[in-house]
Amino acid sequence: MRVICIKGLELWTHIGIPEGERMREQRVLIDVRMELASHERGTGDDLSGSIDYEMVARRVRLLAQSPRRTLEKFGEDIVTALLQEKNVKHIEIILHKFILPGTGEVSVTVARNR
Repeated sequence: MRVICIKGLELWTHIGIPEGERMREQRVLIDVRMELASHERGTGDDLSGSIDYEMVARRVRLLAQSPRRTLEKFGEDIVTALLQEKNVKHIEIILHKFILPGTGEVSVTVARNR
């Protein structure tokens, strides 16, 4: 099994239940953990058992262009999109939002197997 992580992927999106909160872009950090299907012959520089990190970041940033009410929905949309990649067996996404006064962050975790 191979595990690939992208930590602290920063993006700006319109998100929040109150309309006033959604009106302005908010900073969200995303941690992505993907378990990839193992390939017995996939060693070293063989790309058959890997994934393009930049493509993952682009996909997530593209999803951030659509407003949403909840982090939970945003997480589900990310998981659904990334599970379409042929090598991904399991994915876990943690979304961090910095909106609640007096706290470091609010986070939501979404995980799913293929």
